[in-house]
Amino acid sequence: MEFERLLKSELLGLCDELGVETSSSMKKSEIINAIRKEDLPEDEIDRMWAKLKAEKEEEATRATLELEKLRLEVELRKTTVGSGHQVAGRHDLYDMTKLIQTYKVEQDMGLYLVNFERACEKARFAQDSWPRRLLSVLPCEAAEVIARLSADDADDYAKVKSSLLKRYRLSAEAFRQKFRSATKRSDASYAEFAYELRCYLIEWMKGADSYESKEKMLETIALEQFYKTLPESMRTWVQDKTGVDSVHKAADLADEHSSRRGGKEGTGKPPEMGDSEERRKNWKRQEFRQKTGESKSSQKGKEGASGKEREDRDKKKAFEAKKPITCFNCHEAGHIAAGCRKPKVVFACASQCEENEELLGPYLYTLTVNGKSCRVLRDSGATIDVVHPDFVTEAHYNGKCSWIRSVIDEGSLCLPVADILISGPFGEVRTEAAVSDKPPPQYP
Repeated sequence: MEFERLLKSELLGLCDELGVETSSSMKKSEIINAIRKEDLPEDEIDRMWAKLKAEKEEEATRATLELEKLRLEVELRKTTVGSGHQVAGRHDLYDMTKLIQTYKVEQDMGLYLVNFERACEKARFAQDSWPRRLLSVLPCEAAEVIARLSADDADDYAKVKSSLLKRYRLSAEAFRQKFRSATKRSDASYAEFAYELRCYLIEWMKGADSYESKEKMLETIALEQFYKTLPESMRTWVQDKTGVDSVHKAADLADEHSSRRGGKEGTGKPPEMGDSEERRKNWKRQEFRQKTGESKSSQKGKEGASGKEREDRDKKKAFEAKKPITCFNCHEAGHIAAGCRKPKVVFACASQCEENEELLGPYLYTLTVNGKSCRVLRDSGATIDVVHPDFVTEAHYNGKCSWIRSVIDEGSLCLPVADILISGPFGEVRTEAAVSDKPPPQYP
């Protein structure tokens, strides 16, 4: 990556992302040298630079939207003052934030637009200025929907409203679920809860296009109950079909689905079905049967158990019996390791000497590990290489770990794994090695 083309501020931001220690008082060349001294991979630097560029572009887009919003508000004030719809003595009506609260993404967009339209009509604002007034009470996320429209469509309130409803309006299924799962809040009265339920039901029926017709409302409720009785696979298949607006059409499709599968479908059961009193009786009946079965089995055991049952009981007793004390060192019963009289085998490690160097001489090579020269001990019996921490940096660690165990050691050791590059007369080899500070300095 060509650092010379970047600005000093961009280099400082890149250093913050890469974890390189720098300060604003440093010169541009000093910052570049500090980055290069870290010997970081090129792909890591490119990834961090791409992340910084994306954040800058996002911040610039957000600032552009805010400026456009302010510009539209200024134009809106000029247009309203020059028009004949101004209300005398009510200059605060031009600021929509004083007439209606700012929209929040989790709110129902349909109800919010109804309140917005009523506020504009009450203030006698011209309808051609409604789209620009609406921008003053929308967050940046919702304003992006209007920004994606063409210039002509952005000035048409009907098209702006349609786009916002398509993006944020809750579906009929969402209102149905809210209606079925609604519960009274502890700080709300029953009158408020009843009003909330009624609103959910009305919005559900409006979304299903059934609010204006009594027959359609009946079909919607019957269709919901019919779907509850269907198995899940059949219900999903029927609901995916278009034009299912009556329970009779849904029933025909369910019969078609069942006939295609040979009538092997089960019968679905809604969660609401099942009387609690009946379930309680069934539980008591089942509990009584279990107790009766246990009493009969115990009585049968008292009368006389068969040979197989006696054998099973004997095995169970032997399994649950207390195990004898066993020595940890010699594995003999009757004493513990503290009182063991047998000599314990101790392995001794030979220190560095010339004889060891001569013995290992044929297996020692002078190679380069990650650009640093060192002596390498070749061990053909090892399952993984081991390298000293002085020859790796944080960028070389790959997040893996390896359990290392020597032939003469009883325990295992978990070591981090790093990517290394070994260079020698044979060429270059990329491999993985466990990192440990235990290898001797003469051949790390």
